[in-house]
Amino acid sequence: AMDFNRHGVPGCSINDTYEHFIDTWRDVTLTDSSFTSILTLKGTVTLNGNDYYAVADLDPVTGEVMLLDLNFPEHRNDEWDTIEGIELQTCSARLLAARLSLLDPPAYFNPPCVEWPKAHMAFFVFEDVPRTICWYKA
Repeated sequence: AMDFNRHGVPGCSINDTYEHFIDTWRDVTLTDSSFTSILTLKGTVTLNGNDYYAVADLDPVTGEVMLLDLNFPEHRNDEWDTIEGIELQTCSARLLAARLSLLDPPAYFNPPCVEWPKAHMAFFVFEDVPRTICWYKA
């Protein structure tokens, strides 16, 4: 299990460069959206022995990572990922928002995401369980 924080985790942070992701992720693809002109990097990253599907959006001019998404693996032997100590896969969306608000308000459920604006984070929710953690630049 991983304990994520508002900065990411060592080896996979929104402050890393896309070159770092290309070097450390597996099965990496880079796509260019002609509609938004945003470059999107996709791949698999292994953290603490578990594989996460990862997506990074890059600024087309500077190449800077603007958004980083990690998709949680399925349930593994009662090992749950956490965000600053809060279990993610055992929380409902509203409970996660309430617990994040206790750490650094506000946090709120705005379907399909739990938004935590001061931390520049969001959590995509599927069937009332957080499935993806997202960091973004202001």
